[in-house]
Amino acid sequence: MNAMRIQLFVVTCLASVLSAGCAHRSPLAALREGRQPGCAVATLGTAGASFDAAGYADLEAGVPITRDTRFLIASASKQFTALAVLRLVDQGRVGLDDPAERWLPDLAGALQGARRCASC
Repeated sequence: MNAMRIQLFVVTCLASVLSAGCAHRSPLAALREGRQPGCAVATLGTAGASFDAAGYADLEAGVPITRDTRFLIASASKQFTALAVLRLVDQGRVGLDDPAERWLPDLAGALQGARRCASC
């Protein structure tokens, strides 16, 4: 069920960047056909993880997006991270005032607690 939700979310996000003429094809197939910016997709289901990529990371240099492409996401992921953390808080698995080092010991001293990060 979660894999289906993730796939639905990805398809919804991709649909906004694809033209109406591409509606009959999968979003990744449409990205593979043209020389346009693309994306990398990861889904996790009962059969395991699945990764795919299409399009270009740099149109001018002709650099394609691969499974290993790193993206500069800056603040674009904050709302998704906050939602994931708050779901863990609701489940009682993480405390909103827990120090970040409790869950990410390799980053000791570099992070604030979830409540403080969510309000930044």
